[in-house]
Amino acid sequence: MLTQEQIQTYHDDGYLIVKSFFDAEEIELLRRTAVADRQMDQKSFGREDGEGGTVAWAWHQDYGYWYDNYVLYPLMSSVSIAVDAATRENGCMQVLKGSHHMGRITHVETGQQAGADLERVTEAEKRLELVHCEAEPGDALFFHCNILHRSDQNRSQKPRWSLICCYNAARNDPYREAHHPSYTPLHKVDDRAIKEVGMKRFEDDESDVAFLDPDTVPTAQTDQ
Repeated sequence: MLTQEQIQTYHDDGYLIVKSFFDAEEIELLRRTAVADRQMDQKSFGREDGEGGTVAWAWHQDYGYWYDNYVLYPLMSSVSIAVDAATRENGCMQVLKGSHHMGRITHVETGQQAGADLERVTEAEKRLELVHCEAEPGDALFFHCNILHRSDQNRSQKPRWSLICCYNAARNDPYREAHHPSYTPLHKVDDRAIKEVGMKRFEDDESDVAFLDPDTVPTAQTDQ
């Protein structure tokens, strides 16, 4: 559970880093699953970043994308869970502290991405603190859907896997059918579920490591 002080920091700054949100055993299970998941590998893809690279995300707001999916309000948030260490060297996420107070910024095509209007980003950079959100495995970065953020290309030899979960308020359903699904109730499981279910599946059959299986864990879903 987050404290009231942490929640206030999130609202003030637009982001919050919580250290050791998941422990080492949970993150190792997640990492092993991701690396061995054949379906995930088959569905992976890259995007040109407009700077001659692939998947180095340009300055953007998540609501800059989601707005076009018929979502009326910025009542959305994301959490990035570090599976590997995220450092400046391997291109950790960067945020402009407090930029969510600017509201939604117009987004334009940058390479194969929709990036925020660079004129406004440049002016925001003059006034707001740039924060490199370095993280250790298990740390969680919560960030508002209107905060400006980006990441550099990973030119190092160190991987930077992360799991990003996105949340929308139940009262903020898209008003038309779009990429984002309408509200679906989530069935909560015990905090020990990752360890209990994950280890059992590894022990029973190491070739089947997709422990986030809808038949096993009710909250698991695949976005096709």
